Amino acid sequence: MAFTDSSTDEAVSGFSDTLEQLLGLMGSISELEEAKAEAASTKQHQKIDGLLKEEQALILKLRGLEQLRMKQAGALGWQGLTFRQILERADGGQKKLLSPLFDKMNAQLRRLTDSKDSADRILRLRLKELEEALAGAPQPRLHDSYG
Repeated sequence: MAFTDSSTDEAVSGFSDTLEQLLGLMGSISELEEAKAEAASTKQHQKIDGLLKEEQALILKLRGLEQLRMKQAGALGWQGLTFRQILERADGGQKKLLSPLFDKMNAQLRRLTDSKDSADRILRLRLKELEEALAGAPQPRLHDSYG
């Protein structure tokens, strides 16, 4: 099914703009994940809290953009379709516009997944080290010299 009217062209353009914004946010989140991994691996734990707060704000923006993307896809008759299925239904001009964006989305998603996995692995290791250090530390006294 091919779409060719101007309102559809505008809708596809809006959809591609949303994808571009999603790409930017995914890149920013990937950079934060990499910074978290670096901070954890170099034991700069004080940095992690700030990075987590910044990441939470970006994730909220990402969720909002993803909802917009789904709404736009639905308006174009692409609700619930994968990127590949969208390309199968798109006309030539739409494919030319969307195909590189979908390729970038796939690459950015792989980067995000890899950086998140790395950060999580390092944070778990640091947490285990902290737990072991606490387990070996002298226990605080619960009573003072008066009992």
